[in-house]
Amino acid sequence: MRILHIAGKEIKISFRDRRTFIFMLAFPIVFMLIFTAALSNAFDSEVTVGNIKVVYTDQSNGPLSHYFTEFMKAAKKEHVYFQKADTEAKGKNDVRENQADAFVTVKNSGFQVYTNDRSGMNGTIVQGMLTAFTNQYKAGAAAYKAHKAPAAGEIKSDYIKQTSLNKAKEPKAKDFYAVSMTTMIGLYASIFASTLFRGERIRHTADRLIAAPLSKSDIFLGKMLGILAVNFLTILAVVAFSKFILKANWGSHMGLVLLILVSEILLAVSFGLSMSYLTRKPESARLITVIIVQVMAIIGGAYYKYEDGGISVLSPLTWINKAINKIIYANDVSAAWPAIGLNTALAALFLLIAAVTFQRREGL
Repeated sequence: MRILHIAGKEIKISFRDRRTFIFMLAFPIVFMLIFTAALSNAFDSEVTVGNIKVVYTDQSNGPLSHYFTEFMKAAKKEHVYFQKADTEAKGKNDVRENQADAFVTVKNSGFQVYTNDRSGMNGTIVQGMLTAFTNQYKAGAAAYKAHKAPAAGEIKSDYIKQTSLNKAKEPKAKDFYAVSMTTMIGLYASIFASTLFRGERIRHTADRLIAAPLSKSDIFLGKMLGILAVNFLTILAVVAFSKFILKANWGSHMGLVLLILVSEILLAVSFGLSMSYLTRKPESARLITVIIVQVMAIIGGAYYKYEDGGISVLSPLTWINKAINKIIYANDVSAAWPAIGLNTALAALFLLIAAVTFQRREGL
């Protein structure tokens, strides 16, 4: 009960410090808005080329002509439009005068494709589509011959069963920065934890706490629970803003994501507390913690898309962000447990250092 009273006092004191609380809320939210507006194109993997016009002549007969007709119908859905040319010379002239992106001659032996330099990507797209169609047609013809179907005068379409996978979900700018800014501000809890007991000395309440009928472990646990609660509420507010106002994607396993964030805050607070007792001066503890947090944020990919491996593996943000993104975009709930386990193990180590040093020190 005493621990809860101390935790409640810590929460009240933290919320009274409006400047700090507003900073913890405004900093990630403002950065989310700025990065989302400035870097939205960097996260857009879709390329729009507009309508593509292709003129053609069909000199084939039999199955190829039939399937090419079906192919043209399907291509129209992808904004590739085929128009029959009166003559081969007319078709080539349309391409030469940039009135068409490509000219195709359909023969029983295959396709002849004509493009010019001005068609750019459009001509390449037409060539790629025809190559894919030709490979599929050849595969169907080979399958037909192998089966020796007696009643067919043409190639059956069910010889080739095609399965298409949906494009892998990828975060947009607002989704990426909703996660990265939230986890980064979670790491900032270590900065405030590094000066947790310094505030008692500044307010001249440290001696009163020591003189009160409280054990040092009660004081330590109470203040730690208080700062954990304050930072979790801050994180919760940032997540709520990004989810309901910015409409960022947090997936369908919000509880598991929040559990990862809780473990991150525990790690950050434990690290900050250990730094406050491993350094001689409180100012040094805060300065060192600020530098370390900024370095971890940069190499952990808080401001840009990170790549796996390299120096980034040293930052907690790397495995935390990776786990959250796997849960959101791959529906991989198992990715949460390694991140939570690593956060908790490191937190226990830093907490042990802080607790042992705290018990040996006179006063707070």
